[in-house]
Amino acid sequence: MVSYWLKGTKPGLENVQLLAQKFGPEVYDVLGLPRPNPYLQKISQLFDKLSPDHQRQLAEDAERYETKHRRKK
Repeated sequence: MVSYWLKGTKPGLENVQLLAQKFGPEVYDVLGLPRPNPYLQKISQLFDKLSPDHQRQLAEDAERYETKHRRKK
């Protein structure tokens, strides 16, 4: 994967994530890509471990937050 990258072929998003796990988040900087939000990454890592009720609650909380802040604009 790195050899393709060095030859000018940028890796896809999934491969960028794998590279970042091995080499650190600076991979995003080198490729000129925005770094992922660390809070969203943590939620994503834990989401499948949450009960279905907690998953639903998290989604509903996010929806309420978005709706509340959309009205303020």
